[in-house]
Amino acid sequence: MEYKTILSAYLLLAISEVIGPISRYLLSKVLTFLTALNMVDRERKDLEIIFFESFKENASWFVSKIQGLLKTTSLDFEIS
Repeated sequence: MEYKTILSAYLLLAISEVIGPISRYLLSKVLTFLTALNMVDRERKDLEIIFFESFKENASWFVSKIQGLLKTTSLDFEIS
């Protein structure tokens, strides 16, 4: 497994956490245009706040945790 795969997974997870609520609302039957427009604008701003460094830190933590667990098992697995 590659480090960039783990980093991409953390990025996609964060994006889905931000856009998940609006996605569910836009699929609902009680949709109002003004509420949807406000939600889209708010989510756009939230996406602009996402910082790459936090994802890098989370991915590095995950890699070190998994590598520690792999050392205690007999699995032949490597994260590069």
